[in-house]
Amino acid sequence: MFPSQSATTDDSSPVPPLRRRRWLRWAIAALAGVFLYILFLPSPPIANSVLSTTTDDNGNVVTTGDVSSTGGPVAHAVAIKSNVSTFTTSSTARSGGAMWPKATLAIFCESDHMLMQRIGLALFDGLKEANQFDKVHYVPRGKSLPAGEEVPDVLVTIEMPSLKETGIQPIVSYDARFTAIVGRHLLRSNSYSSSNGDPPIVQYQAEMTLEYKADQRGVETSGARYSSVSTDVAKHLQKHLLDFLEKADGEPQPARDVLRDFYPAFKPAPRLAALDTLKATPKFEGPRFMLATDAAWRLETHAGPEEIQQLFEKDLPEPGWKLKGYDPNAATFSGSWINGEELWTIIPVKDNGVVNAEEPRAVDQPASPKSYVLTYMHKMSRQAVATAFRDLLDRQPTEGALLLFRDSWHDERARLTQHFADHPPRSAATLEVLARWKLNGGDQEGARELVLRAWAIDRLVSNGQNKSALEKLAKDCGIEQLPKEFDVAIFAELGLPDFRSGGEMSLTASAGDDLLILLAGDKDMFRMLVLKVRRSANGQWLLGHEVSEIRQGSSSRGSSGPMPIDPTKPNSQWIGHWSANVSVTPFATDNPETLGLRLGRSPQ
Repeated sequence: MFPSQSATTDDSSPVPPLRRRRWLRWAIAALAGVFLYILFLPSPPIANSVLSTTTDDNGNVVTTGDVSSTGGPVAHAVAIKSNVSTFTTSSTARSGGAMWPKATLAIFCESDHMLMQRIGLALFDGLKEANQFDKVHYVPRGKSLPAGEEVPDVLVTIEMPSLKETGIQPIVSYDARFTAIVGRHLLRSNSYSSSNGDPPIVQYQAEMTLEYKADQRGVETSGARYSSVSTDVAKHLQKHLLDFLEKADGEPQPARDVLRDFYPAFKPAPRLAALDTLKATPKFEGPRFMLATDAAWRLETHAGPEEIQQLFEKDLPEPGWKLKGYDPNAATFSGSWINGEELWTIIPVKDNGVVNAEEPRAVDQPASPKSYVLTYMHKMSRQAVATAFRDLLDRQPTEGALLLFRDSWHDERARLTQHFADHPPRSAATLEVLARWKLNGGDQEGARELVLRAWAIDRLVSNGQNKSALEKLAKDCGIEQLPKEFDVAIFAELGLPDFRSGGEMSLTASAGDDLLILLAGDKDMFRMLVLKVRRSANGQWLLGHEVSEIRQGSSSRGSSGPMPIDPTKPNSQWIGHWSANVSVTPFATDNPETLGLRLGRSPQ
């Protein structure tokens, strides 16, 4: 017999070298493909629509709008070293008593380059986190704010005139220029001068330029592309923007409800055929303080000035519409058509260049089109303003609210005279008007008395803003030289709280009030405290202060705020400027529209 035999398979036998090499190549190719996909293909997050902050029922700030997902992993290990030079040019125009609203802000990005889209999103996130605005919007290129919504107070246009990006990861260098234009409007026009019917608001424009050079070391995935550089640029833009707005100085803005009659119902802008012909892109269209409509478009066109004029004058014919500020010899069109309360304005955009996503223009292509901003405003009529002012007087407003509409005082002289007899004025500007009325009425002695009060308030509180007007009025009243010394009795006649003896004092204030308090005073020195009570659009109380001290031949001034305060959780502020040594503690009153303030002489 033969021994039994069985066949066995040895699974541990080696893979043939050819199969092993093929499998290894496949694995390497797959890993390389994944690596290249992660590094180059997924797009980083950008805004696909307008982004806006809003407050939910619990008081939390949330963002509405669509931000794209990356479609891949987001990771970066990067160090960036930047060198930034910044300079700002600005201009302002104001009449006495003008406000500088800055509660809401919108960012308009005018480049679709990926870096700019990332910067715009980073700037939006930074301003949202800064918590200095009641609402923030971000408008990508080609998008517009929803029609009919109130236009934000501050408009910021960001662009990238130049960019040179060199190197590949892990070493990349950037040499770029960024600009931010900040203003009440997208651009200020030089072709239209203000009139008495314009809103009492400071008109301004600031152009900030960042010369940016940076070296980036490290690796970032495609889904995180430009994360470090965009955050760095946005940080610099935000700092200079907030610094500029912090220094913006205007009259306090009364509560919205106080001025409700000065917010007219929205009226859509006329749909001109020229808008379609020039392919104008809307940016915003909505109501504003004393404006039924404030609208703006951006347009780019090869049309010359004469052609633009002809296009618009088909829609805006004479004799109703009048063209102002147009120079037929200029290379670009600039001008305004005015008809009553309606105003169309075309403003050329300064050609700084702009870097977009498309390829650079070939040498043999035609010159780039000219860029313009087109605006439309529909103001309240004089009659509507007069009616709104009479209704405002019926509600016993603060002196600050009345000062905004000094152009309307003359028609209500009798009522205002009685109002200020019942509520003694504490503003140098008001006292100046009342003194002039008395002088024109033949009461020279009464006018002199008011001029001296105004002079004291102007030096102590207003930092000499009315100096020239008061000096001229004083001479008309027979006062050759206004005094360098003050009599304490002047402040008693004004009904100012006297806190020279210390102790405790409780005051009540409304939003927009400036409370003047006498802290010290004799023939050689005066010290005055001004508590500035404000309220944001979402109802948050804010308190700032200023301490002024005047001695013969010199003056000193210190200020702080405004800072958020909560009357339901009293927390005192200690004011120590120029030995003021006053504690201020907020408290709730029976009226939700007023704020209680308790003054003391020691920290609490």
